[in-house]
Amino acid sequence: MSELNQPLTKNDFTNTCWQDIVNSSERKDCRTYGRAFWKKVQEAQESGNFREQAVFEILAVVTNAPINPECNEKLFADRFKNLTEEQLNFIAEIAPEISDHELKARVADILWVRRRDHPMAQLSITAYLESATTL
Repeated sequence: MSELNQPLTKNDFTNTCWQDIVNSSERKDCRTYGRAFWKKVQEAQESGNFREQAVFEILAVVTNAPINPECNEKLFADRFKNLTEEQLNFIAEIAPEISDHELKARVADILWVRRRDHPMAQLSITAYLESATTL
């Protein structure tokens, strides 16, 4: 992950084109988003935009981990154990702003299993149910 002098903020998130990536994705699932986010990481790195690179790195890590029905809570949490407190703070700040239900569910679920954040558990449940209606 890229190193930054200042922590990422919600403004860093909203200033990226993450929504365009989600909207233009043929499939509305995290794995598809993850591949597109990794491409944006490379583009941002090549252009020297380190804040954008950092936002897309976090989004790529969050969306790229495969989740399957056999994946229990511990296995799910272990997939995201390398996210730092600073990165968790960032995704906690952006979670309510995410309009895509699949991505919102994943982010909120990570915060639930890593921090036992009850409002994020409720947010993830609601978002997973909404996502199921669109998949």
